[in-house]
Amino acid sequence: MPDDENIVRFDKPIQVIEFNDDYENSLGSTPPSPVAFDELPHLVQQAINEREDRSGFGAFRANALLLPDCHPSGFIYVAVNPAAKIACCFYTDRRLMSKIHPHLIDSTIGPVWIEPDETRDQGEEFDEVLAAKQFFKILNDIEGND
Repeated sequence: MPDDENIVRFDKPIQVIEFNDDYENSLGSTPPSPVAFDELPHLVQQAINEREDRSGFGAFRANALLLPDCHPSGFIYVAVNPAAKIACCFYTDRRLMSKIHPHLIDSTIGPVWIEPDETRDQGEEFDEVLAAKQFFKILNDIEGND
């Protein structure tokens, strides 16, 4: 795990909000920024619109980054309802299919519903950053199984 000087903080342009034990091969992101609801991927909008508490959701987007060099790796979308303590997350990126066939493909993961982990997140406000951290744990597990 990196020491504190390798972690970019909130007060700098890029902030790593999550990393796994294998810091060299994990995802991080810029801080989530508010976006309009219609900027969320259609599948996230649809999932939220099916809920009775849909008016309580705020929408956020962050640039996903491959660590440790902070290369862009798509976007993380987080729609969070702090009162209901639930979030809908979505990851999308564009990758080169192969070196032999230089075509770009879009890959997505989500929508994934996230709730606070009561054993770990006691006392923390459930917001877009906490939801994104939990989603990164899932993404890093997926990326680690390639």
